[in-house]
Amino acid sequence: MSTKVIVGRGKHVRKAPAEHPYINRNPDKCIHCGLCVRICDEVVGATALGLVDRGFDTIVKPALDVKLEETDCISCGQCVSACPTGALTETMMIPKQVPVREMLTQTTCASCSVGCQ
Repeated sequence: MSTKVIVGRGKHVRKAPAEHPYINRNPDKCIHCGLCVRICDEVVGATALGLVDRGFDTIVKPALDVKLEETDCISCGQCVSACPTGALTETMMIPKQVPVREMLTQTTCASCSVGCQ
């Protein structure tokens, strides 16, 4: 009779500091697809992001532990639009995004010559 031992995998809990004024990074949501790295390198021509370390410890960040705003990042947002999981998101400039107050405007009907509102 054989016994099967199931070993649980470890879990990284990483908190990336808010180091860039326009891009938020959450490494815990990253699946290491490399789309942000490829679009930054091949489309934009900047090498701001890379896959650092190997294996289970791999993380997407600038090389040599440099802050993202100190790299050649031009804040184009292409890496944010390519990220499928939301590990890279844009920073909203307004403190609260929703709900937005609706503005009611008075318009004049253009169907006939009466000019009803």
